[in-house]
Amino acid sequence: MLTSALTCARIPASPILIVSKESMSTSALPSPATPLGFGQIMDRIFRLMRANFWQLFKVSAPAMALQAALLLAIGGAVVLIFTPWDPPLQEQMVLRIVFIAAAALAYYLISLLVYALYLPAAFHAALAAEAGQPVDFRVSYAAAFAKAGRYIGLMLLFLLIVAGPVLLLMALAGGAIAMAALAAKASGNPAAMVAFIPLLPLLYILALVYSVLATLWLAVAYPASVAEDLPAWAAIRRSVRLTEGGRGRLFLVLLIVYAATYIATMLVECVIFAVGAIGFLLGLAMHLTMNPWGFVGIGLGVLLLLVAIYLLMTVIMSVYSVALTVFYRDQRLRKEGAAPVAAPAVNPAV
Repeated sequence: MLTSALTCARIPASPILIVSKESMSTSALPSPATPLGFGQIMDRIFRLMRANFWQLFKVSAPAMALQAALLLAIGGAVVLIFTPWDPPLQEQMVLRIVFIAAAALAYYLISLLVYALYLPAAFHAALAAEAGQPVDFRVSYAAAFAKAGRYIGLMLLFLLIVAGPVLLLMALAGGAIAMAALAAKASGNPAAMVAFIPLLPLLYILALVYSVLATLWLAVAYPASVAEDLPAWAAIRRSVRLTEGGRGRLFLVLLIVYAATYIATMLVECVIFAVGAIGFLLGLAMHLTMNPWGFVGIGLGVLLLLVAIYLLMTVIMSVYSVALTVFYRDQRLRKEGAAPVAAPAVNPAV
């Protein structure tokens, strides 16, 4: 509509579309009309991230903030539970182990809920960016919460398919090892246990290979569900069909994205640790290491590291959502000669 108005006014359309005060400006990149090569896919991911960086960052920021807050809260609770008690530690160990297990389970379940609602919002935003539309925070999360049950179900199906067989394999291996240990103890011959040693690396490799393959099968389930309004199981089947014939290319795309984000993570950590080391040396020179100001400096250094990791993870999650969205659209062009031209319209009043 804005482009039409500009055309009627005989003013050349700018690539920057000012949407509203609530949504930041976004660069409209023309959607490719033909399938992309591998290098073109990587270039498209980079260009979309550069053009829509802050909008995509805003969508990812709340989920990563919730994750960080949850981790700090549970970590703090674990630290408090391990403060010295009376009676001694040994008499309270079972209770503390139960507490840690409950805290870990709570963290896992809440994290699943957070990601189940964040991923559709992230993919809605990435679909809008891919189609050259404004990326709007409220609209993206409105799309996620409007069909929250569907997306939570999709997350559970995803985990069941990817992690279920791996957990079953681990349980069977653990049971077999336990039976072998009992047999070895009863007979006094440890040969049964020794026989399992070369099997453990093999089981690990099998579990890793299956996890990677299953992730590639289901990689575009969320963008397919958001773009095509598919229920959970239909989105799973759709992802398997769409990724067929392109999983090798998808693996390379994700591998390069992982390598780039890993290098970025290492660089950020190196810079922060270098700054921390310089600060520590300055503290030694000024005799502040055992001074209260020394502890303040250590606290600020840890806080800086946590903030940097949070910001980096927010950017990384945005990159992955864009990468999978670009691949999803490219696969639709390759297999069907058509691709979604827009993200689904949603009323942001939620």
